[in-house]
Amino acid sequence: MAPSVTAPNLATIPTIGAVKGLSTQEAAERLKKFGPNAVLEPKSHPIRAFLMKFWAPVPWMLEITFILEMALRKPVEAIIIALLLVGNAVLGFVEEGRAQAALEILRHRLEINARVMRDGKWLPVPARDLVPGDCIYLRMGDMVPADAHLIQGNIEVDQSALTGSLVITPRLILLLLFANDFVTMSLASDRVTPSPHPDRWNIRVLMWSSAVIAISWLLYCFAVFYMGRHFMKLPATQTLVFLALVFSGLATVYLVRESRAFWKSRPGTFLLCATAGDVVVVSAMAVFGILMAPVPIMMVLGLLAATIVMMFILDVVKKPLMRRLVST
Repeated sequence: MAPSVTAPNLATIPTIGAVKGLSTQEAAERLKKFGPNAVLEPKSHPIRAFLMKFWAPVPWMLEITFILEMALRKPVEAIIIALLLVGNAVLGFVEEGRAQAALEILRHRLEINARVMRDGKWLPVPARDLVPGDCIYLRMGDMVPADAHLIQGNIEVDQSALTGSLVITPRLILLLLFANDFVTMSLASDRVTPSPHPDRWNIRVLMWSSAVIAISWLLYCFAVFYMGRHFMKLPATQTLVFLALVFSGLATVYLVRESRAFWKSRPGTFLLCATAGDVVVVSAMAVFGILMAPVPIMMVLGLLAATIVMMFILDVVKKPLMRRLVST
């Protein structure tokens, strides 16, 4: 969540029942006892940081070259290489120090403040000064300044800064790779009809056709995400987006395997079995909440039906583009 830019009117924040928070004296004592609410970054000694500049692939090559030059009794070349090695280390050490100083200034300027109840009043306090027992107030758009227990109201937290993913989690990405790979590999045994004469492909048309299909599926997945975010919680939305990506990936395989209407030729047995297996497995995982948040079975079936409708629409759009793809 992005931190709030404008300071709120603290007088308008509602009271929380019998919770009165801590007094300023209690907070100071606990801060002294437990320390600041911040992750202390270990700082290496400057001498060690400088010596580490000689421990990297590029310095290793220079060091080996220096040793070889000394072994070959070429002192002039060895001195030049040594000067380059030391100069590179000094330059890297100085630049890293400047970068760390600039980063430290930026951290101080972007310091997070929290609204905390102290002495029975809501006060703005730096997040690093929070202590166990503090009562904080969060509103939409705030960053969560510390581990906390929710005692009133509802809250939905964006954990993408921790997981590295908002729309879909790394676990679902891994499942998505497995689900799509089996179907893609099964194309190797698909039915192929040879062309009666040599063909010459129009690469520009091929790129435009691919772009149209890709953008269409992208908009479709964004629409699924938009609907999920407005009517479901974030974990269920992630499951819904995962299903949309799997179903759209399967549909794309059938769209691009045939330049005519996708039902004009029967797919290979292995391709059909892999597709059916993918649909059944990922749908069951979504319904029963295996490795993902559960969603209702009717929603899974509705999404599958919507994907099939989308596939028919794209097939109609694809055919006039594909007619221009191959020229003899």
